[in-house]
Amino acid sequence: MIAELVAAGCLLLLYAAAVMVATPYVVTHRRWTSQMPRTAMSLWIGALGSGGVAMLASLGCAIWAATDLASRPRQASTLSVSDALNGIGLTLVACLMTAIGGGLIGVLAYRAAVNVTFRRQLRAGLVAAVAPTSGSRPRTAPTIVVRSDQSSAVSIPGRKPVIVISSNLRDTLSPEHLDAVVEHERGHLVQRHHLLMQLAHLQYRCVPGLPCARSLEQSLQLLVELAADDHAARRCGRRTTATALRALARATGDDGLRLRAHRLETRTRSSRTQATHG
Repeated sequence: MIAELVAAGCLLLLYAAAVMVATPYVVTHRRWTSQMPRTAMSLWIGALGSGGVAMLASLGCAIWAATDLASRPRQASTLSVSDALNGIGLTLVACLMTAIGGGLIGVLAYRAAVNVTFRRQLRAGLVAAVAPTSGSRPRTAPTIVVRSDQSSAVSIPGRKPVIVISSNLRDTLSPEHLDAVVEHERGHLVQRHHLLMQLAHLQYRCVPGLPCARSLEQSLQLLVELAADDHAARRCGRRTTATALRALARATGDDGLRLRAHRLETRTRSSRTQATHG
């Protein structure tokens, strides 16, 4: 029984390690992910979740086997070879679990401290509140403006989430386009994109030598932006959101915004074509 538990714990631990190595490929270098960003992220999270469950199950097997081994009455002089091997296996599993768990806790604690400091710095720079625009939902997160010559918008998560836009962006965009930008940032908050990025950073820290893991955060950053674009498009319309992205591209010189606008426009034309032929 103990040997079976040790073997099961090792297999579960190997599965968790394989999932940690393989899951970056779910969201990187795949053309379909740009069309279905939320589906890609859901698959990635589901795979990681199964790896986490496997780690917990491996720990459970190790504890069960250790308890069973310790409860068996025996003399030190009669310790069998199988019992010794089982003890060595349990020790290895316990050491691996301790190393992995300690590393995860350390990275999570560091990221939490960095995020708290960053949010405090951002909140300290807020200088004036503005009335919510027609498309905003103040119960979800209030919209706040800061005096700045740059065109920027950012969502700050936390117990009291807030959406921050620059005064230049407010003055540059029309009300409907500003609504689309605010809804984009609200999409980040509603879909918990900040947690996904922290999870991607954690996974990269666990397998830093994997080439695909290096591009994981960059690929996921694109996916969360596309998912937020889709959220804004559902609230404000695809054409309005695409036009707002193009206006931001002109203001910031970011060609990536133009590509994201083109994606929304292309999907709009495809929907119209299907409706016409239907």
